[in-house]
Amino acid sequence: MEKNEKSYTIMKNKTKQLDKLFKKWYLEQKKSDIENNKHFSVDGLIKEDDENCIVLFVLSEPHSENDHEYNPNFWFRRIWEDYNELYYSSDRIGKTSITKYKKRIELYAKSLGVTEPPHGIAVMDMKKCGGGSKLTKDFDKYVDAFAGYIKNQIEILDPQYIVACGSSVYNALQRIGLDDKTTSKIIKTYHLNARNSNSNFEFNKLL
Repeated sequence: MEKNEKSYTIMKNKTKQLDKLFKKWYLEQKKSDIENNKHFSVDGLIKEDDENCIVLFVLSEPHSENDHEYNPNFWFRRIWEDYNELYYSSDRIGKTSITKYKKRIELYAKSLGVTEPPHGIAVMDMKKCGGGSKLTKDFDKYVDAFAGYIKNQIEILDPQYIVACGSSVYNALQRIGLDDKTTSKIIKTYHLNARNSNSNFEFNKLL
């Protein structure tokens, strides 16, 4: 097999690699003493058929209050695929959040050279089991316990840029030694939901 053919095969297998990783990760998570450990939200490339990851947005956790098991329904993907359904089925706060996240992902990604959002964009929650802000105290514990899986997911996606959304995320990436293991440029910025993150100027200052 030619070298370029091998590279193409690896790229086209990213989604499959992530699927295998998440299933192993979930089994390990269920054995842990992390609260809400049966909840597992998958994430990754927003467009499954587009394996070229230019920008990876890394957040802390999904903050879902639903106590459900393994959930392959990646809601960041649905923002693009089922925007109207999501928007009109949500309450006022939900509508604001959905619109805000979509606009900011597009804004930041275009600043980093993405020409056709959501192609080339991936999103990752470091902590896969949400449960609302009351469970955020488990974030550092979770990251330390599943550091290998977190780094493996990022290695599979192989982004050009990693956008750490919030200080806690940036510090966690440093603590697990990711900045020593990746050629991706890591950018520290605000959480996508933060008031300050609405400014393109603020984001561009960090490039």
